[in-house]
Amino acid sequence: MRSAGAAGWTVEDRLSFLGAGPHLGLDLNWYLPATTLGLFGRGDVAYLLGRSTERYQSQFQDGDAVVPFQDSHSRTVGQFNVRTELGLSWTPPTQRWLRFETGYQLFDFLWEGRNYANSGPFLRCEIGF
Repeated sequence: MRSAGAAGWTVEDRLSFLGAGPHLGLDLNWYLPATTLGLFGRGDVAYLLGRSTERYQSQFQDGDAVVPFQDSHSRTVGQFNVRTELGLSWTPPTQRWLRFETGYQLFDFLWEGRNYANSGPFLRCEIGF
């Protein structure tokens, strides 16, 4: 994320997480009779263990002089995630291994005791093999 504070200041703060862990999920599908359309609901709960990296950069320009500052640190952390989806799917009649889905999703996770959520529409193509 890049933002500018007061005149002459530039600040960038970035947090990334890469992890893996067990998931518990449920997929429900109902296909409308005699069509290639379906309704679906999906839920997933996970506890991920991984590496968090925080990067901070700032720069202050005072006349001709530029004063930069950088800081970065990594650590191992655990993260709890919840994801739910509701939507409509379409499977081409001659390609049962291909499915297109659209709907609405909610992604929620806990990070250092605080709750964060992201929700909105999605469009996805799934290939099964």
